[in-house]
Amino acid sequence: LHLSKVIAPFIPFVAEGIYQTLREANSTSSVHLADFPGTHSEHRDMPLERKMALILSTVSMGRALRSKHQLKIRQPLAKIFLVTRDPEAKNILTDMVDLITDELNIKEVVIAENEEDLVTFSAKANFKLLGPRLGPKMKKVAQAISQIDTDSILQLLGGQTISLEVDGESLTFDANDILIQRHEKEGLLVLTENNLTVALDTELTEELIEEGFAREFINKVQNMRKDMELEVMDNIQISYQTTPKLQKAINTFDQFIKTETLALKITTESIGNPTQWDINGENCEIGIQKLSN
Repeated sequence: LHLSKVIAPFIPFVAEGIYQTLREANSTSSVHLADFPGTHSEHRDMPLERKMALILSTVSMGRALRSKHQLKIRQPLAKIFLVTRDPEAKNILTDMVDLITDELNIKEVVIAENEEDLVTFSAKANFKLLGPRLGPKMKKVAQAISQIDTDSILQLLGGQTISLEVDGESLTFDANDILIQRHEKEGLLVLTENNLTVALDTELTEELIEEGFAREFINKVQNMRKDMELEVMDNIQISYQTTPKLQKAINTFDQFIKTETLALKITTESIGNPTQWDINGENCEIGIQKLSN
């Protein structure tokens, strides 16, 4: 009965048939008049939900970094670094590295031990909070806070307090009193949210650039297949004319392109009705032709 109620909005007639067969005498006359089943916590896998929430957050942060810095998802990157102080979260990320690499088109996931391997820290006084409390001492305290070292900052990030000596007086501060700023190290894009730090290695080797070209080429071919209304399993032949740089990438990833597009042959001889494309700044003319299966 629960199943019939859940599926009723999507397949109303099938749901009604199931409901009428199984319903009890005191039930409502139609599945569409019955209350929708509520969410019962005993039917939920809460550990799995927490695991997937963390992975979703990680992937969303990685995609946000790509989008902000205009790194297309089809351009593979070498590494993603993940840092968390939560042992359970660290275990989850370690177990789910394959999903993260697939979703973000990353070659390697590195679970880093220390956030300071990825960023440099600086500190600023929280004037809004400390100003009313310290009054005329605020200027000197702000200067002292700006000079605290990395160890002190890590203490604050770990939920501890720190003490500073200002004009002979010992003052104690916690993480709310001090604004921690992170500065990305060269070659990294870093984002921190909810005790998770995600850093993308943006260095592109020649091989990664060529794979990016190949994936963009595949995307254009797939668009052309769609426009031609080809069936999913239809084999094709691809022809192209392009620059030496892109041609080298196509030659390198020849088999990958064939597998992804169901192409039995890739040639530079003109066929079909070619279309002009811009592939990561390189001009490319592509033609495709359906082959008999």
